[in-house]
Amino acid sequence: MARNRYDIDEDLESPFSLTHLRRCGVYIKRYLRRILTSILLSAAANIAILSVPLLMKNVIDFGIPAGDAVAVPAQKR
Repeated sequence: MARNRYDIDEDLESPFSLTHLRRCGVYIKRYLRRILTSILLSAAANIAILSVPLLMKNVIDFGIPAGDAVAVPAQKR
């Protein structure tokens, strides 16, 4: 029987070990700056994507009713 099938869950042969994680850290240490940079850039991209609905809300709430093509966001009128 094939070992890797999509409809059969595999059991781990050994439990999670903290020593394995520490050993992995030795190899990751070399790329730590790249890993942190990618995490920070991912967080910045998520914040930028999530800010679009807020900007659209301000345009719909303040810009369209005032007939202003260049509405200033977050300014109550």
